[in-house]
Amino acid sequence: MEDAGEGIDIHALIAMFRRRIWLVLGIAAVLFVCAFLVLQTLTPKFTASTVVMIETRREQVVDIESVLSDLSPKGGVVNTQAALIKSKSVVTRVIDKLGLEGDPEFNPMLRSEQGGVGGWLPNWLTNLSGSPKTLSPEERERVESETVFRSVLAGLETNPNSSTLSIEISFTSTDREKAARIANAVAEAYVLDQLEAKFEATRRANEWLTERLSELRTQLDEAERAVEIFRTENDLVSANTDGGTLNEQQLSELNSQLILARAERAAKQARYDRLQEIMKRGGNVDAIGEVLSSPVITGLRQQQAELARRQAELSSRYGPRHPEILKVQAEQRDLGREISQEIGRIADGMRNEVDVAATRERSLQESLEGLTKRASGDNQAFVQLRALERDATATRTLYESFLTRFRQTSEQQDLLTPDARVISEASIPTSPSEPKMNVLLAGALIAALGAGLGCAVLLELLDDTFHTTTQIEETLGVANLGVVPLVDRATAGRDQPQEFLQKKPLSSYAEAFRGLRTALALSNVDKPPKVVLFTSSLPGEGKTTAAASFALAASKAGSKVILLDCDLRRPKAVEALKLKKPEAGLVEYLAQQAALDDVLLHHESGLDVIPIVAGTANPTELLGSQHMKDLMAHLRRTYDLVVIDSAPVLPVSDTRQLAKLVDTTLFVVQWNKTPKAAAKNAIREFFTFGLPLAGVVLAQVDLSQQKKYGYGDGGYYYSSYSSYHSN
Repeated sequence: MEDAGEGIDIHALIAMFRRRIWLVLGIAAVLFVCAFLVLQTLTPKFTASTVVMIETRREQVVDIESVLSDLSPKGGVVNTQAALIKSKSVVTRVIDKLGLEGDPEFNPMLRSEQGGVGGWLPNWLTNLSGSPKTLSPEERERVESETVFRSVLAGLETNPNSSTLSIEISFTSTDREKAARIANAVAEAYVLDQLEAKFEATRRANEWLTERLSELRTQLDEAERAVEIFRTENDLVSANTDGGTLNEQQLSELNSQLILARAERAAKQARYDRLQEIMKRGGNVDAIGEVLSSPVITGLRQQQAELARRQAELSSRYGPRHPEILKVQAEQRDLGREISQEIGRIADGMRNEVDVAATRERSLQESLEGLTKRASGDNQAFVQLRALERDATATRTLYESFLTRFRQTSEQQDLLTPDARVISEASIPTSPSEPKMNVLLAGALIAALGAGLGCAVLLELLDDTFHTTTQIEETLGVANLGVVPLVDRATAGRDQPQEFLQKKPLSSYAEAFRGLRTALALSNVDKPPKVVLFTSSLPGEGKTTAAASFALAASKAGSKVILLDCDLRRPKAVEALKLKKPEAGLVEYLAQQAALDDVLLHHESGLDVIPIVAGTANPTELLGSQHMKDLMAHLRRTYDLVVIDSAPVLPVSDTRQLAKLVDTTLFVVQWNKTPKAAAKNAIREFFTFGLPLAGVVLAQVDLSQQKKYGYGDGGYYYSSYSSYHSN
């Protein structure tokens, strides 16, 4: 039970389908036939398709992309173009070209006038805007135009393909030729609409450029005139092609000369200062460039070298005081004085050069300052002139750009091509696209089977009866002690189940009661029950048949058994055993109107029976009387087994009285008939009043059908063990 509750029981689902297979197939067959008949009445529709390709490459004679750009292959351009195909401008163009307003397929008002099936549609549409009787001709025309547009749009489909930059245009109609004609017309209208859109965009661009060029030309003339007037008024004459004034050029030249003069003066001053420093220290001035380059100094140095050579020669022959040596020394002193005098003259010359350079520098500085003062006024005017010239240049550039753009658009207007072209025209379809019989029939079959399964599930959910011992134990909380198979006419012919039990002692029916006796005995091993009560929740559930069969089976087993019919309201024991009805019964005995031997009936099997002959006005009190208790005590001592057939639990309270006098009770539940709620209420009374209850007997079970309710019960394996029985 716990395993079964953990998830979906596949076996249970299969069993449910097997139980309801003919119901499912029957409902499915009826619904499928109905769907087939309905599909046969549908008007077939045909779909024709044409394919257009988006052009992303263009023939460019001039650069027009800045005015009217081509379509880009990126992004959702294909989806955008597919939406344009279904735009009102394209669809209306097709309606006007093919005269679809006069076609009843797309104009419901024409069908209404002709008494067609769709006559209700125009009334519904006109009711949206007012009463049909109050529509003006203009309103009627508007409603009719809108209706035709929506009808045509409903049959139009576009299927964009971004990878191939193509769009499939499909149209569905009841006429196959009309479908192809409209699909091709839509493609042509779309291409023409693209071309006209480009022409219109180019025309608007040319008109705007013409107006703008006229304004820019006037602005350019005014700007250039203002530049010339200002130049003339301020005497701003250009000295070169760069536009600079004469003062500016002179100022630049003087500035350059001043820089050079300063550099020259600084260089001469540095050489002069160096010479003075060496002379003050008494160093060698021969390294000074001016001294080194002086020819006088060079000659005197040569003479010094010659005298030094002569002195060396004379010194090798004469002493230091020789006249020749003294003469040479005197000449050397004279040459030294001459060299010093020459160096002094060179220093004076360098000093003069420094003074001249400084004078020239001061002169250039004064000239530069004068020009700077004169140029300051020109610079202020020149700033204004530059501003005027920039305005004029910007206006000229803008004017030339617009003029170039205008010439490009004018030249390209005659070379415009649409953004798409038809690559595959629609052909007349050979087979209808709607209704798709195979798909619809398959769907109808699936839906019919689903409806059948739904009905089966609904009936299964509404089924409130018992089918398996597992259901009994889970629902009632009581053990199931036995399963009694159904004995129908196919098995027993005209014999009653009790007669069949006697004739077929090895049958599954007889085996069921032997098993029930064994289960009852094992329910209390120490003290097996001797008095057993049979009851049920409602009448007609087979308790009397079960009690009689149980008693007969025990009697045939050699036990001394008596069957006591205690159903005072509807006695059936005598009829079930086909005994002769006596003159007195249980009521007469308890009323002390007859002896026990007078009310006993004897069955051929050895079974004794106490029947009910006459009813009573107080059955409950009678069954609870002391005489009844004495009778039960006597029967308990006399017989091995006392079987009591009592009334149902729910209708009357007789069973409660009897249950107090017995050892145990067997509660009979009829397979596929006893309601679960009734059985639960009846069992609840046993628990409430503390009455003895051994368990439940599932009676009249169709074993061949029970196996369809799942595995586990004996019926599921009946085909495997049926050879053990002789039915």
